[in-house]
Amino acid sequence: SEYPGGSYNGADAESIEQIRFKAPRYFQTQERAITTNDYEILLRNAFPEIEAIAVFGGETLEPPLYGKVYVSIKLKDVDGLPDAKKIDYANFLAPRSPLSIDAVFIEPENVYYNVTSTVYYNINVTKDRPDQIRTAVYNTIVNYDTKNLRNFNVTLRKSRLTTAIDSTSNSIVSNETSINIFKKIVPFLNVSQNIIIRFGVPLYARGPELGLIHPELDTHAISSSTFVSPGLGTVLLEDDGIGKVRLVRSDGRGNHIKVKDVGTVDYEKGIISLIDFMVESYTGTELRIYGVPDNDDITVSGNNILELGTDEVNITVRTVRE
Repeated sequence: SEYPGGSYNGADAESIEQIRFKAPRYFQTQERAITTNDYEILLRNAFPEIEAIAVFGGETLEPPLYGKVYVSIKLKDVDGLPDAKKIDYANFLAPRSPLSIDAVFIEPENVYYNVTSTVYYNINVTKDRPDQIRTAVYNTIVNYDTKNLRNFNVTLRKSRLTTAIDSTSNSIVSNETSINIFKKIVPFLNVSQNIIIRFGVPLYARGPELGLIHPELDTHAISSSTFVSPGLGTVLLEDDGIGKVRLVRSDGRGNHIKVKDVGTVDYEKGIISLIDFMVESYTGTELRIYGVPDNDDITVSGNNILELGTDEVNITVRTVRE
């Protein structure tokens, strides 16, 4: 191990409730990992630096990989999963696992979500200014994310989030809120590449087929931040409503114009496949690929962690008198 002679990255002492929950389950494993739940219990008890963990069998993947157990771990206050920790965890599980099962340690994948909300508040019952209401609502959304999400196997329930927004202040009358998901990718520049983007949730597929030229606001499930494609200028990704992903550009008058096809989208599985995809340049540190969920409730599973994109919380505050 890279850390001889003692512990490191110490965690806070566990609460009585945490001990009550984990102790009987730890006893049930009898220091052996037989089921995926056993792996989680053993690792959580042995390594307090683990903040979140998901364990799933390779048979659940597409295509299935039998004889392997995948362990995805999120560490407290650490980005990624260092190789030294993978070795520690593997060495710990080796004598406790069936010989026929290989444990493979992987880093979690983030599925981000953004929030666009218009909040209506009654100025007759508060002295708060619109900017104060906006700040309070932003804090509500961040706190909701911290307490309920940022983990494996969680569900973002839109109704609960909108209820939390309304409860921010007794002056708030109502809110209109929409939620989309997105992934961050860092493509090679000026290289033809195939990229698969897995949202892990069903995407909206009930809109009409979009023409070669159509209003930008027409319904589609896929979009992206803008980037420059070699020889094609500034473009973005968009689906056509029936399963193709294409490059489009703006005509400057509120319309999108198709440039070329670049892949496909499986709406039901939430998978985008980009083929011979080339990027010359883009602004910022990554490209963002957006998806419109098919349901108000967004559930992630497997290796995905659902997390708020804190720089994509857009709140508009409007006043009413009642």
